[in-house]
Amino acid sequence: MPLAALLSALALLTPMVDDLPAEFREPSAVSIQSVVCDGDGVSGKRVQTVYVRGDQSADRYSQSVGQFQTFADQIDNTFVEAASRLGGGVRHVRFVTNSACRASVDNVVVPQSAMSSPSAIADQLAARGYNRTDRKYLFWHDSDGCGVAWGAPGDDRPGADNGYNSGPSYAAVGTGCWTWQASGHELLHTLGAVQRSAPHSTAYGHCWDDQDIMCYDDGGIPSPPGGLVNVCPGAPENQIDCGGDDYFHTNPAAGSYLATHWNVARSQFLVSSSSGGGSIVGIGGKCVDVNGSGTADGTVIQLWSCNGTDAQQWSRSGDTLRALGKCLDVAGSGTANGTVVQLWTCNGTGAQVWSRVGTTLRNPQSGKCLDASGGSSADGTRLVIWTCSGGANQNWQL
Repeated sequence: MPLAALLSALALLTPMVDDLPAEFREPSAVSIQSVVCDGDGVSGKRVQTVYVRGDQSADRYSQSVGQFQTFADQIDNTFVEAASRLGGGVRHVRFVTNSACRASVDNVVVPQSAMSSPSAIADQLAARGYNRTDRKYLFWHDSDGCGVAWGAPGDDRPGADNGYNSGPSYAAVGTGCWTWQASGHELLHTLGAVQRSAPHSTAYGHCWDDQDIMCYDDGGIPSPPGGLVNVCPGAPENQIDCGGDDYFHTNPAAGSYLATHWNVARSQFLVSSSSGGGSIVGIGGKCVDVNGSGTADGTVIQLWSCNGTDAQQWSRSGDTLRALGKCLDVAGSGTANGTVVQLWTCNGTGAQVWSRVGTTLRNPQSGKCLDASGGSSADGTRLVIWTCSGGANQNWQL
């Protein structure tokens, strides 16, 4: 059966035209960080991003690809924030990535006639090999429209065999909704948000307990309440699962809905800290550690007895080292011996670049090495930068 026919036979997770609210159609700012590199960037279950245009339309790939990669960064940042807020730990979207550790955006041209509907575009993509069972496809089509997604409708089972743990699934976003929040909304549908059995679900795969990226009045809100209820006042409009009780929580309470039903935080298309990172071991067999598992900018980076917690799980993304969704950073972009290192929002500056030279970790901007202050291996020893010496306190095993 052609994919378009198959998709039309399935119950859509969203209406064919997902009439998203106005805030989804306008860009909004969030702090930026790059998606993480996981493995070779290709193997395993991943989200593949695609730009699609008709063969009679202008090619806008070169001017749009950076925007789409930024959307991926913003979506990923939202998952990181949600994991930290809802149960702890880290979650990243496992995108197909390129050598620069950015989301890889394919450029696909289809017959102009296929641009008439998202399902026809999906049919063309499937014919070109975008139909893998280990892929979710997020595609931006260069034609009018907003968003729509297809997945495994109605599967709210909690186990790894849930249909949302396989593909192919498709999230389509037209030019009327080329924003990160609309893209994230549709991608979340393919990952299993929001099940109709969820406590605050609507009839059409959304939620009514705002503020939430998946919540809006889609015409299917039960009565009561009969409309949106802002249960998280002051929260960002587009955060993931406002109450942590409908579709995402990394550590739900025993017996709760998300402990006994499908939980997007368990998706195999996400990277957790345990699968996406590892420890950095230094002098005395102690680990590089984020003090108190804090996520605030300026949180102390120290040596501590290795314990396997998320505060000691580091992943490399490009030339940066990341834990708890933020970067290892030289305070104030300093270059002097003894300048402390800290956790800071990833910003692409030289203060956050680290290169592996032998067994040292060197910050090229300062020319200095990551160093355990005073050569100590005691718990709580501050990490600093210092002239590279090759000493035991600058020897790091990743």
